[in-house]
Amino acid sequence: MTFARVMNLINRVLEEQISENWNSLIDEIDSITPQSDRPKVIAVSKTRPIEYIEIAAKLGIKDFGENYAQELSSKHKALSTLNLNWHFIGNLQRRHVKEVVSTAALIHAVSSIKVIEKFGSLSSQIPFLIQYNLSKEESKSGVNSYEEIIALKEKSDDLKLKCVGLMVMSNPNWTSEVKLKKFREGYEVAEEVFGSSVIYSAGMSDDWKEALTAGATHLRIGTRIFGKRE
Repeated sequence: MTFARVMNLINRVLEEQISENWNSLIDEIDSITPQSDRPKVIAVSKTRPIEYIEIAAKLGIKDFGENYAQELSSKHKALSTLNLNWHFIGNLQRRHVKEVVSTAALIHAVSSIKVIEKFGSLSSQIPFLIQYNLSKEESKSGVNSYEEIIALKEKSDDLKLKCVGLMVMSNPNWTSEVKLKKFREGYEVAEEVFGSSVIYSAGMSDDWKEALTAGATHLRIGTRIFGKRE
């Protein structure tokens, strides 16, 4: 068998696997919530080869999530003809703001006044979310209190920026019941601060059901779609 035929076979198997994973995920989501309320599913493509994203795009997936500014820029450029929506889901640092706002459709993890001030200096109108640290762990990024969320939101409003919701993560050691409780607490804060049109980015491959039940509007799912990383 020639190398080309081997690669074609590998790509066909990969395409079938991603397609099966995606369709199964959507069926499960639709069994929990009406299609009219289906959340936006972001295929987390960080560290995944370009070929994975091309296959997913053929299936109709339009939203992809990246954690690193340089990788986001590289993939955005390489796949520019596909008209994809890129989400920056890593903790955003000030030095990467200019690079990220030139490529992302939505930025999920802002947690400092300095980053917001940088948005302001660039007159950026890219919508972004405040990262809220549900677990209050010192090792985790994000703000830890309601007061900090209000401070960042007010600074954003002063600069006429588009701060539109919250992004949260659970602790992998929490039980399903605790995850659901914490996600609900996060949603209540998000709705109180941002109103009923809030974007609430919550839930990954291992806890998306709890997040969806709690009110998530955006799910960040990688492994469930693309399989485990080697």
